[in-house]
Amino acid sequence: MTLIFTCNGYQKKTYEETEYNVEISATKELYEYFSVLFENNELNASNTNETVITVLRELSWFNDFIFRHVVKIANKEKHVYMILFDWSTTDSDGIETFLYHDYEAARKKLDEIIQNECDADLSWIGSEVFDENGDVNDGYELDCNTDDKAAEDLYWHVVDKNDYNRRSFIDLIKKEIK
Repeated sequence: MTLIFTCNGYQKKTYEETEYNVEISATKELYEYFSVLFENNELNASNTNETVITVLRELSWFNDFIFRHVVKIANKEKHVYMILFDWSTTDSDGIETFLYHDYEAARKKLDEIIQNECDADLSWIGSEVFDENGDVNDGYELDCNTDDKAAEDLYWHVVDKNDYNRRSFIDLIKKEIK
C-alpha cells in the first residue's frame, strides 16, 4: 500500500508555512505503527529517534520543504469504482462506462441512472415495467441489491421476459488498479 502523509512545514526558500503530501510505500503493519505514532503526536520534527521522522524530513527537504509535523495519514486508494450501464431496446443498444475514485460519487451516478430509467419520459422501463405502487408488472423481471448498505458492488437489472433485447443492466463494480 502507499501511504500519503499530509505534512505541515515551510517552503525552503521563502519560509512560507504550507501543507504538502509525501507518499511512502508501506505494509499494513507499518500503517498501523505510523497511526499509533500519529495518535501519540510523535510524527513531528522534534522527535529525532524515529526513523520515519528522518525519512519524512529528508523527503520534505528534497521537495523544497522544511518538515514540522504530520497532520494526516491516509491510504492511497488503488481502486476505482466503475459504473457499467448496458442497455438495449428492440431498435438500439449501448454500453456506457463511468469511472470514479470515490464510492459516494459512483453511488450518486448509479442512483441518477436508475432514476432516469424509471422516468417514463426517458425510458421504456418507467412507462412499462413498474405499476403505480412501484411493483414490477407481469412479463418483466427486476433483480437488484441497491438496498444493501454494506455492498460496494451493486447491480440493478431489468429484463423484458418476452424480449431479451429489451433490458437495462446497471452495475457499480469496485476494480483494483494494478
